[in-house]
This record gives sequence, C-alpha cells and structure tokens, in this order.
Amino acid sequence: MEIIQVFKLTKKFSQRKGFLRKKELTALDNLDLSVKKGEIFGLLGPNGAGKTTLVRILAGLLLPTSGEVKISGCDLIKDTYKVKSKVGVVLNNERSFYLRLTVRQNLEYFAYLHNMPSSSIKSRIQELLQIMDLRNESDAWVQNLSSGGRQRLSIAIGLLHDPEIILMDEPTKGLDPIVIQKIWDFIKRELALKQKTIVVCTNNLEEAEALCHRVCILEKGKAVAVFNKTEFQNSLGALFNKVISGNK
Repeated sequence: MEIIQVFKLTKKFSQRKGFLRKKELTALDNLDLSVKKGEIFGLLGPNGAGKTTLVRILAGLLLPTSGEVKISGCDLIKDTYKVKSKVGVVLNNERSFYLRLTVRQNLEYFAYLHNMPSSSIKSRIQELLQIMDLRNESDAWVQNLSSGGRQRLSIAIGLLHDPEIILMDEPTKGLDPIVIQKIWDFIKRELALKQKTIVVCTNNLEEAEALCHRVCILEKGKAVAVFNKTEFQNSLGALFNKVISGNK
C-alpha cells in the first residue's frame, strides 16, 4: 500500500537579484514519487537537490507551487489538518524547539499544540524521555544540551503524537559516530518494528545503506532513480561519485 503519493510536484521560489530583478529558483521539478506503508525510504542527493523542500511540503510547512500530494489517502491541501495529525517531522535546526525552555517544557508545549489528551501527556512524555535517553536531562535547559541531546529531543518532539509517518531531515548531521549509531539503532528498532513509515533525507551514502529499504536519488528537484536495498548497494561506487560531484 502506498501511504505517500506525489504527482507532478513543483516548488518554485523567487529570489531578489539586484534592486529590481527577481530570479526564480525551481527546488522541485514535476516530481513523481511514492512511499510504501511501513518502509524506511531514503531521499539521497547533494545539497540543493530538493530534499528539505520536499520534506517541508510533506509536513505541511510549505505549499507547493503545483502538483498533488496524498498522504494516507488524504489530499495535502484539502485535508491539511488530517495530514498533520498523521505526520511527525524531525528537522535539523534549532527552530524545532525552544532553547530557553527545559526538555520537559518543550515536550509539554508541543503536546498541547497537537491537542493531545491531557490525561495521556505525562505518560507519553515519560515514555519518550526513556526511549530517547533524556531522563537525566528532562529538567535541563535545552540551550545547555549537547548537539546529540538536542537532536534526540527533536526526534522525541516528532514522535509525541504517535504519527503514522515520520519525516526526518538529516537526523544525524554533525553528530559524533556514537550518537549516530544510537539514532540509527533507534530508527530501525523502535520505529520500523512498529510499522511506522519513515522518510529520511540524507546526503550520507553510509546512512542510506544502513537504514533504507529503498532510496530515491534527487538531483535538481527531479527523481533520477529509485533503488531497492540490493540495487543501491551494487551502485554505491557510481552514486558516491555522483553525490560528490554534485557538491562541488
């Protein structure tokens, strides 16, 4: 069953160039894509390939210029509220939480934003603090957390309302190898075994190989290839050269 369906999706941004002139940037270009229920699906490509733009559209944070997106049978534009209730998003930046609140306060705030029942908020937060190894830091100010602690908090916030689909934008970027391995293990064990659907954006070939059932290669806003795990592993050398050249 295809839980995410993308049809002819286009996103254009206007950039001011000089005093009067405007330049139009195409981030996504007539993109067709589908993700199966229960799979870990990778979006791989160099910086500027359109990965983050696609995740933000799927999360309802950006409106597309044209095209159609269906998530769990719901139209992204017509049923935005329903879509947001089904999707959790993990962004790789400090806009995902409030630095001057504690870990627990951040989780409580986002729980109320998701209209979670008051009776279940405390137990859900305790569960996520345990899963993400944040129990000893629950009352710490987020501004005092390590980068790994902040990323684990971002994941906890994305999981709060127990969504069907988790969107992760470079969840391990800039982290040390030990924290990266913990997050990989968590994604594979805690989410995949619960039949969540996970979309992971990355430009790390090793991460894509370690996590994903299928990988879509994005280049200049287009899907140039979709590989299953075996095909992807057999193509790593060529893909490495392609991704590296795209970053130059």
